[in-house]
Amino acid sequence: MIQGKVFLLMGAVGIVIGFIFSVFRAFRIAFKNTGNRFDFIVAQITDVLFAVAAFCIFTVGIYVFAGGEVRSYCFLGTLAGVFIYFLLPGRVIGIILHIFFKILYKIFVEIPKKVFTKFK
Repeated sequence: MIQGKVFLLMGAVGIVIGFIFSVFRAFRIAFKNTGNRFDFIVAQITDVLFAVAAFCIFTVGIYVFAGGEVRSYCFLGTLAGVFIYFLLPGRVIGIILHIFFKILYKIFVEIPKKVFTKFK
């Protein structure tokens, strides 16, 4: 009984990890082709930040929901949650986040670039 509850709660942890992956992926795609060196640096930084965030979320989930005991169904629940996230809402949320980051890119990069090049 407890294993089923922990499995489902770790599935929720997997959904959160999937959402965070979508955020980082949309950020990376939105800032792609801004310069070779910048693309490489953004890719490396976002990969490290995602790995740290996913590890922290998984660890807190294990501690809170499973009492700190790492069992195979904890891993399976997390994988199932990530899988479910990408099957159901992941694509739509990814598109929305991509549009959001593109708008931020235009506001903070393209518009100031055009404004400041006019004053040269």
